[in-house]
Amino acid sequence: MAIGGGEPTLHPDFLAILRAFREYGIVPNFTTRNLNWLRQPRQWKPILEACGGFAYSVHAGQDVMDLGALLSVIPTEERHRISVQHVYGTQSIYAVE
Repeated sequence: MAIGGGEPTLHPDFLAILRAFREYGIVPNFTTRNLNWLRQPRQWKPILEACGGFAYSVHAGQDVMDLGALLSVIPTEERHRISVQHVYGTQSIYAVE
């Protein structure tokens, strides 16, 4: 199951929604532009436990740098579940580079 649109991490029941999918044998994944939850171990640990993975939507190179700066808090064995995505054509190639 892919969850996206709007900003799913800001939903007040986001973790409960992820866990509900898992209870039914469905692996939830999500797309986000919000990195605030990665700054708080009490949030990211249960979220990463409940989801299959997530994609961070980037618009510019700085977005990738921002995510990279936070990866030090994520255990190495969990990092394979993190993706970066960019919608081609939404920004110039120079902005993304």
